[in-house]
Amino acid sequence: MGILLQVPGILAVLPTNALAEAPARVVSMNLCTDQLAMMIGAPGQVVSVSHWSARPSASNMAEAANALPLNIGSAEQIYLMRPDLVLAGAFTNRTSVDMLRRLGIQVEIFRAAKSLEEVSETILRLGRLLGRDAAAKALDEGFRNKLAVLEERAARLPREGGAYHFPNNYTSGAKTLGHGVMDAAGLDNAAAALGLTGAARLDLEALVMLDPFLIRTQSLSGTAIGRSYEPADHPALEALTARRQGAVLAERWQVCGTPFVTHAIKALIDARESITGVQRAALLRADAARIATQRSRCRQDASNAQRQPPIMTDVWCNRNGELRGFFIFRAEDCRGWARR
Repeated sequence: MGILLQVPGILAVLPTNALAEAPARVVSMNLCTDQLAMMIGAPGQVVSVSHWSARPSASNMAEAANALPLNIGSAEQIYLMRPDLVLAGAFTNRTSVDMLRRLGIQVEIFRAAKSLEEVSETILRLGRLLGRDAAAKALDEGFRNKLAVLEERAARLPREGGAYHFPNNYTSGAKTLGHGVMDAAGLDNAAAALGLTGAARLDLEALVMLDPFLIRTQSLSGTAIGRSYEPADHPALEALTARRQGAVLAERWQVCGTPFVTHAIKALIDARESITGVQRAALLRADAARIATQRSRCRQDASNAQRQPPIMTDVWCNRNGELRGFFIFRAEDCRGWARR
């Protein structure tokens, strides 16, 4: 449907929303849309953001958010703010979203970005909704220009395997924003190579055997962390980081698909550039020796599959040769190695 526009010598049909007024009062109830709305919106257009955006550990715009009324995502609270448009996420409280829609309020849902391309798509979509296309295009152009500079830096480094380690031994597989971050920083996602997609569990034993450039993140809740973070202190990860090095990123940089994701990419490149040529050569030699040893062991296991149990163990020692623990993995996990 559209509006027929007749001007002398011109006949055109415009979409009905082309002449619609930009929403004067916008409320965001999601951490990710909060930040984009504050970056794109006109002065005074965004009248409230979620309380998560006021937390420095979770938000890149905590100072700006604290200058606005904060909401907790309840329909009653948001309705009283008289919004023309409400921005929400895919995991926003569905009861609140449905109630606001029944009350006649426009609610737009934004999914979490799963790639760097989707970051641009989200920026431009929000700009259209706010009637701020020019501001959104400028923000996206700046994001893409910075990304191009970072990718040029990363291209000067040899590609290597990397992996995220999140609480409860989760990682980022293929089709995630983390996967895009690693690729832009010149890292090949070791979890994706295993066939993992999305946020997926990667056992500590398997992670250590991958021997990746390890990426860990700081909690969105600051110092208030639970038992899910305990695996991060495992001595095997400490030894892996000491040998391979790695990086610790602020989770707020990449938990949302915003231009701040370039901070995560830059931090990874900075960490990789800090590894000297001598150190990198030593790592490559160690990688070759490790792969040769693993291939030999796996071939032996494949040839003796009938006589050996389906479980194998591998010890982990510290630099003094003292036993720090052992890892258990299935013999079938070696099949890929045996074919290499």
